[in-house]
Amino acid sequence: MLARKIYEPQKNTVKKIRIFRKAPKTQYIFENSVKLAQAPSLYSFCVVFVLLAGALGNLALLAKKEYATVSINAIKYETQELERKNNELERETANSYDLKEIEKKALTLGLKKPRPDQFIHIKID
Repeated sequence: MLARKIYEPQKNTVKKIRIFRKAPKTQYIFENSVKLAQAPSLYSFCVVFVLLAGALGNLALLAKKEYATVSINAIKYETQELERKNNELERETANSYDLKEIEKKALTLGLKKPRPDQFIHIKID
């Protein structure tokens, strides 16, 4: 038998038990059992597992947030660079409408100034 009884009422104590109206509980100590304080229970393992899973999940969410923040900052920087380049191109376009600049460019391309008889005057009302 793997268990032995610690307390078993004897025949001569039956009257005393009936006086108190409560029978003592029979307790068993299993020879192969380990004390609860020495071995962690399944409940403890489950609690630790849930806590670790929550911590890892939280860590994954923080990593995703950090990656998103870095991506947003990179996109903001790229947007600023494109706006700066756009402003520069707009300035170049505005400067290219200068007649002296157009004349210089035409001369470098090999064009010549028109003769006076090649001008056509248009009257706008």
